[in-house]
Amino acid sequence: MSIIQYTTTNNNDLAQQFAASIKKENSIFTPIFVGISNNETKEWLVEQVAEYNTISANFVFKKPLQCVEMIHQILGLGNSRKELLQSSQLNWIIFSILKKEQFTRQFPTIANYFSADDLKRFTLAEKIASLFSKYQEFDQNLINKLEDETGENNEEHIRWQSFIWKQLNQIASNNFSSLSKMYQEILAHLSGNLDHQKILTQKIPSLYFYGTVPYTTDFVNFLVELGKYIDIQIFRLDHDSDTYSCRLYETLSGFQKKQAPLFNGIITEKLPVSVSQAENTLLSSVQQELVGSNTVNYAFNETDDSIQITNNYSVYREVEALWNYLITQFDADKNLQQREVCVIIPSFEKYAPAIKAIFGNDHLKFDYSFFNTSYKIQDSPYKALLALYAMDEKEFTSKQVFGLLEYKYIREKFGFAEDLETIKRAIYLANIRHGIDGDIELETDMVSWRYGLKRLVYGGCIENTDELLTFADTEFYPVSEFEDGDFFEIIRLNHFVETLYDWVKLKEEKRSLFDWIKHLERTIENFINIEEQDPNVFNRQLDGLMKVRDLVSEDVPFAVIHYHLKKLFDNLEQSEKIGYGGIRFISPNPNIAVPAKIYCFLGMNGNEFPRLSRKLSFDLLSEEKEFSASGLDKNMFLNLILGAEEKLYISYIGQSVTDNSSIPPSTLIEELTDALKKWGIPKDTFIAKHPLHLFSTKYNQNDPRLIRFSNSTKEEIEKAAVSNFANLELEKDAEGNKIIPLHSLIRFIEDPIRHYYNRVLGIYYSDRTIDLEDCEPFALSHLENWSIKDDLLKKRLQINQDDETSVLEKKRRGKLPFRNFGIAPISENMKEVDSLLAKLPHWFSETVNRSVPINFVCNQYRIIGNIDGVYDDKYLFATVSTDKWKYRIRSLINFMVLTLFDTSKTQGSYIHKKDQSPLNKKEDFENNLIQLCELFERGSSELIHFTSDFIKITAKKMDTYLSATDLEEYFHSQLNAPEPSKVYASEYFTRELKNGFLDEEQAFDQFKTTYIEIIGIVESGLQE
Repeated sequence: MSIIQYTTTNNNDLAQQFAASIKKENSIFTPIFVGISNNETKEWLVEQVAEYNTISANFVFKKPLQCVEMIHQILGLGNSRKELLQSSQLNWIIFSILKKEQFTRQFPTIANYFSADDLKRFTLAEKIASLFSKYQEFDQNLINKLEDETGENNEEHIRWQSFIWKQLNQIASNNFSSLSKMYQEILAHLSGNLDHQKILTQKIPSLYFYGTVPYTTDFVNFLVELGKYIDIQIFRLDHDSDTYSCRLYETLSGFQKKQAPLFNGIITEKLPVSVSQAENTLLSSVQQELVGSNTVNYAFNETDDSIQITNNYSVYREVEALWNYLITQFDADKNLQQREVCVIIPSFEKYAPAIKAIFGNDHLKFDYSFFNTSYKIQDSPYKALLALYAMDEKEFTSKQVFGLLEYKYIREKFGFAEDLETIKRAIYLANIRHGIDGDIELETDMVSWRYGLKRLVYGGCIENTDELLTFADTEFYPVSEFEDGDFFEIIRLNHFVETLYDWVKLKEEKRSLFDWIKHLERTIENFINIEEQDPNVFNRQLDGLMKVRDLVSEDVPFAVIHYHLKKLFDNLEQSEKIGYGGIRFISPNPNIAVPAKIYCFLGMNGNEFPRLSRKLSFDLLSEEKEFSASGLDKNMFLNLILGAEEKLYISYIGQSVTDNSSIPPSTLIEELTDALKKWGIPKDTFIAKHPLHLFSTKYNQNDPRLIRFSNSTKEEIEKAAVSNFANLELEKDAEGNKIIPLHSLIRFIEDPIRHYYNRVLGIYYSDRTIDLEDCEPFALSHLENWSIKDDLLKKRLQINQDDETSVLEKKRRGKLPFRNFGIAPISENMKEVDSLLAKLPHWFSETVNRSVPINFVCNQYRIIGNIDGVYDDKYLFATVSTDKWKYRIRSLINFMVLTLFDTSKTQGSYIHKKDQSPLNKKEDFENNLIQLCELFERGSSELIHFTSDFIKITAKKMDTYLSATDLEEYFHSQLNAPEPSKVYASEYFTRELKNGFLDEEQAFDQFKTTYIEIIGIVESGLQE
């Protein structure tokens, strides 16, 4: 039996040696035990063995310390239930020890820190448990010091930690074992005991360790001793620092230098040094420098893109830039496979949404997998469980409850449809905001769940009605928009809310650890559908709590168990990857050593990487004994550079989205760029600064570093959409006249860009967005205030009398703030409405407002619809808003159509907040209407650029703009102006403006022509 290590600087060579070793020494029917540090190593290693040996089977992969525990169990040492004490279990036992009267009396300073705060006590226990785990792994002498301490030591931190350690061993010795004791017990039972040696060699004839494993002095010493009884082979990346003079290596090699002395005395076979990159590229030259080559001869080539660094504004732009970069790589190398690309992301929770949105793009979708990540980045039952435990009885908001239904495991349990728009709209229309019942005195009962659900349920049971209903002393207006299948969703919502509230009321009671376990099990059973999930994953976590339940005698408050659950799921890694094949997304594990053709690193920001080492004030472990976070990150970056076979892509957020100021990148990027100066390469050559938006014109300036594959996306979408709609002509009547609904014509003339996006492309922006509110209204927004005024004006115009809208009615319908906050807006708005009504002509009070149905033919177009505001032979259009082109357009087109349909109608008035204009029948109305109808027909198949939002630009003024630049500057000055001069333009127009539609001369000329044509018609029609 022996122990041997194989070292090299190239992972492919290391994997080939590993494959040769297991082929030589193992039968495919014998389990092959391999110690590794991360899942991506396992995935890659299995593929490499299959490639070299044509078969890869019967592997048993474990973390290094799990291997120790496995040997301990195989030898049957101690109690059958005895196992390695995990940090998550240490937490609870230390939590209990900290409350002991003996501890609080002897160490009042520590006890005063947490006092009566149980959550503070638990977080302290968590930190102490983490330290104890670290002590066991890195310094057995320190553990011995804690065990031998007699209370006479001058250092208080040693005394109180010694007290806890001894208590811990006393309480848990029958069930658990420390790492150092496991080492001792295993070696003691093997020494001179042939039976134990035989059992071990039968079960584990050989033990392999592969890749960058965090070796410590005690662990290596244990392996050396264990190597006397079974074969142990270590496959390790190692860089011989004696041959290197490169400054970059000196910066990155701290971890390597600290580990190298651990293996002195172990038989070592150094595999031949090879560089995985083709020579004469920038990356290969850097790699040769790092492995100590003295023959690096690189001549800078502008087409060399083997190292690229990108500067971005945001996480989303980082991922977007990466997506475009990878498309060009796959396009340039037809043999490149998606699994040969590896991307490191610093935070799965931060980056996963952007990755899913961009890499899941139907236009060009990549396969991808997430490795070594927690359940929190996906819609898992465990993430849903955390959301449930975050519910607050006092608030119980609409956003919280609706948010729970967005988890499919909760949604499916209660039978809701996957599309939640019906539920969201129901909550919005019922004005449900927070609280189960609310407070009648404060009028918050009208935004409570039970009040809102009553409005919804009765609205579905009673045939369409808008009348005030009374039930059980509660008055309410039913919401009657939901029928049939949608109504069943309302019933499910009612059941879910009542079930949830009953559960929330009781969840914060104190319970024993055993009762909390049962509570968790019942919660999963009642709220979460886990039929498709492997129950063992969570059961293993519950088993960990079950093992210490009898060791924690006190009742545990909700805050502590909730905190524990969050930490548990934060650190709970999947045993398998998320996804199937494709591009590998991995977390920045310090032990990464898997090669890839293209290595990418996102988020290499100055304040995040490398991580700063934060040492606790009561940490007794010396810095020389442990690996610093900064050193581990630098070692990972070293492995990253050496593991990239063809390309290295690095990205960071280097620009502020608020003020465009520069944000420094990681110091390691600075070190890398400094290393490249020896070849005379300026930093700007390989650092690309991406603009804030993908549609920026900077992508059109032929800069090879700025890549935007999606240049053609919009054109392709338009082409595909137009081909689908090209044959859809306007509907025709029996005589062959083209039918145009009057309201569609008006909406088109107001905003032809929106018409094209909606009708032709099928794209809708914020028009249909519903945002749920979680607090009662205290004031009206500008839009809500305008809606109240408009509603008051319409009522006055319809019935022509002073009929103030009921304040209470509007509160019950959710249109006004509560109590006195709701009275003031009505009073103020009535003043404005009365002021506007005072401007009305005398004939308004002498006749009745009626709606006129329209149906007539103008040239080849049949106009159909209804026109309100007709008083005998006159037309009135009144608005509480200020004068705008869109109101002029509405009033004029309605009046134009009315006079052409009924020649007796010859006069009208357009009245707005500040002034009024007479409307008189004109001879050219018919020609004008034909012009507008022809424009409508053309705009239903092609994009016509026009906006009615800039009232200051007349037809004559537009004709003075001779360049697109001047016009664009004016638009931006109005859109960015301070109140009240600011213009709120259509989102459709502003998007087109940002996309640079004015950059093309033809588009600018078309815009001017259309603007002058439409505004010219409106101006002439409103002239006296």
